Amino acid sequence: MTSSLRDETDSDKADEYYANNVTLETLPAEGQQLLQDYSDIAPQDILPHREKGWAIAHFACIGQIRCHDRRLTSVPYSPAFLSQLGAGANFLDVGCGIGQELRYLAKEGVPLAQLHAFDLEKDLIDLGFELFRDGERMGSRIVQADMLASLATQPHLRAWAGSMDLIQASQMLHVFDYDDMFRAAVTLVGLSRPCPGTLIAGTQIGSRNPGSYFTRCHTLINVTSCMYCP
Repeated sequence: MTSSLRDETDSDKADEYYANNVTLETLPAEGQQLLQDYSDIAPQDILPHREKGWAIAHFACIGQIRCHDRRLTSVPYSPAFLSQLGAGANFLDVGCGIGQELRYLAKEGVPLAQLHAFDLEKDLIDLGFELFRDGERMGSRIVQADMLASLATQPHLRAWAGSMDLIQASQMLHVFDYDDMFRAAVTLVGLSRPCPGTLIAGTQIGSRNPGSYFTRCHTLINVTSCMYCP
């Protein structure tokens, strides 16, 4: 799965995944608080980062400015994850995008040594460093990696292999067909700590009629089919 920087056109802004007339008030309150307290970014500099993100990848979470939402407070596995984080567990956010989840946790006092994340799209990671102004602090915690490639060929993931207690893999497995889903699952298991209590969790899109489906959104990032499993 690949994506690249591209020139923006009027048709891009007409995309169903791009929300027009967005203001700072559109951001969730907790997202506004995070940017204010964590990165101290000027209000007028926030929304331009949405445009930069949209130029990198036409994801709905970017176009609808949902990339500032905090997932770990709204999913069924939240209590288990947050409890273990408080006890020193290692956390990995897979397909992290701009990496807001790690920033929420860091802001709340979770030690950086427990926090890890990766994404295929390095430009989104760099955009996160620019938005949150913490490249030096978070540079070794959020890395570029490909979950469909062997752990042995990726130094960062190889170093993390077998050490993750909590793995969040949300809104990304459904972009793969069955074979790539299997390869991704092998990677997740390889990264997880082989002991009782280790958790791999996340939310995905599903269907009562499993199969491969063409979607316009994923075409924009060169994914031509999605496997939706019930």
